[in-house]
Amino acid sequence: ATLATVATLSQHPIVTTSLVGKLLGPPVTAMFAAFVLGSIGILPPGGSPATKALQLISLQLATPLLLLGAELRGCKEKCGPLLGAFGIASLGTILGSWIALSIPWLRNSLTRSLGVDGMVVAVALMAKNVGGGVNYVAVCTTLGASPNAIAAGLCVDNLFALVYFPLVSALSNGLPDATLNSDKSDQLVD
Repeated sequence: ATLATVATLSQHPIVTTSLVGKLLGPPVTAMFAAFVLGSIGILPPGGSPATKALQLISLQLATPLLLLGAELRGCKEKCGPLLGAFGIASLGTILGSWIALSIPWLRNSLTRSLGVDGMVVAVALMAKNVGGGVNYVAVCTTLGASPNAIAAGLCVDNLFALVYFPLVSALSNGLPDATLNSDKSDQLVD
């Protein structure tokens, strides 16, 4: 109920029309509110057993259901240059993660603070940055990360998101929105 309230309030006109609300945007506002509510103890740590069961079921069903609805043959034509951009961004994320984890003091601090789970969480965060939150949970589950390590990784990810999204929004302020050719926009809408 608390998360539903946070999500609803993040769409409130005060959030979407104020200067801070426009800068943060509704998703970041909801993340920040959930972070604050979790920090002061209103949201339970680690989730309830029912939440964990629901998360596991949805994780197991999400990918097959998405793939059943996808028309993979027409993906190249419909996605166009987005596939290339995604490939380059994915490669950059993997390369950046590999370089960061090659730095001895960083690798040692990860293992000192979280043990073996430090490397698991680092790899899971890399997978999340390439393919989304489902990848984070899948990698952590597959490699057997502890609940505390998973929570620590999500906490760090959310803290950086609270900096990243407003920064990107501020950097793009005043720039025109990207538009499509009228011929190509007809192809994208099916």
